[in-house]
Amino acid sequence: MSDNQTPKYSAAELADTGRWHLVVRIGNNGAEAWLNYIADTSRPNRLFAIEFDDSETPIEQLERAVYDNPRVLDDFSTDVIIDTDRVMWVPRSADDPEVTRLMADTLWPALATDVLTDRVDSEVCHFVLTPGLATCMQRTFPGARVVCGLSVLRRFVAKRHSEGTALFIDFSDKGMIHILATRSGKLLFAVTKPSEHYDVPTLVRLIVNALEACEYERSETHLTINSDTSNTANHTIASRLAEALEPYIADYTHTDTAARLGTNGMPLPLALSATRRNTTQQEL
Repeated sequence: MSDNQTPKYSAAELADTGRWHLVVRIGNNGAEAWLNYIADTSRPNRLFAIEFDDSETPIEQLERAVYDNPRVLDDFSTDVIIDTDRVMWVPRSADDPEVTRLMADTLWPALATDVLTDRVDSEVCHFVLTPGLATCMQRTFPGARVVCGLSVLRRFVAKRHSEGTALFIDFSDKGMIHILATRSGKLLFAVTKPSEHYDVPTLVRLIVNALEACEYERSETHLTINSDTSNTANHTIASRLAEALEPYIADYTHTDTAARLGTNGMPLPLALSATRRNTTQQEL
């Protein structure tokens, strides 16, 4: 199950856990773990990747993978990314625990005891994935920084754009499109799963609705599209989408952030988290 045993490092380097950063990504369909040597800019080392099946619960399969790969349990600084679109954003000033509990009971009655929380600037991100996840995090990854994949994108965009309207579109590796529009404390997320009939005009309508909800001004709207340039289909859609959005934006940038970080093919939240310790001084 282990994909990479990190053979190029010395015994002293391997033993110095303070020089390593572990990232675990958990989604609806599977989980993976990556280990990054923070003094090295090469690609992180994948420790394991699993796809969930019906043999056991996702939590049981995750814990089995962790204990089958004991390096995951070393004393590393650790980020755990929960890849979910079951998210509730609340302004920090209005984040009342009792109200949050009532909303969670309404939105996710079967998962209300498994709500995790990630604070991002002026917002609080409450999110769920699968039964038993909250206690699994406490038991298996005590002290880890547990974050939602969408909040990782939120932090990334906030660092790039502090004024005007930031429109950020990320084509992920799972065929999903993350759309984030933010302006003056207003935040709107949309997560779409394109079908074979999904087209650029449909995306444009969705994006323009997001911009209008943020009360955008064309002259202050900055569009960034992030996609894997080696994925021809996504790259073509990204180019067509940017052209169609030209009447609504002041400027446009295309990025392939994972490639720039040396993590080609990784979904953006994973790439950003896996290299967080050795890219803090870089302009992403």
